[in-house]
Amino acid sequence: MTTANFSIPCRQGNTRFITRMVYNSLDPHAVRMTFVGIAGEGEENAWTIDRSLLRDCTMRATTGEHDVRFFQRSHAEIGMTLADPNNGGTWTVYLDRACLKTFVARIYEICPEGQEPVEAALDEFLNDLLSP
Repeated sequence: MTTANFSIPCRQGNTRFITRMVYNSLDPHAVRMTFVGIAGEGEENAWTIDRSLLRDCTMRATTGEHDVRFFQRSHAEIGMTLADPNNGGTWTVYLDRACLKTFVARIYEICPEGQEPVEAALDEFLNDLLSP
């Protein structure tokens, strides 16, 4: 098992905070993003994002669907809109582009595309099959 832990500077409006990103090779398609301080002082909000979505957002103008969408904000920032299905709210944060690109490169070094363990591919297939 190999992990990558990274803290990426973010902002929402004029409020700056850190997003902790964790990748674990035992779950090679997922990245855990924890937004520290986005919901208030000391509050954390965590999301699990498909790693290919993170890769795509560093290369395309827009990507994503449903509750997670990315867009190019500027040369220095990537926008991320999150829609909370539990309360119907949405919010947008801006991620540091260079830091995000470094993190994405690192996780694809740990587990290159197409070299994910067979168990992970089977889990993904079963999840897709059983999803409504």
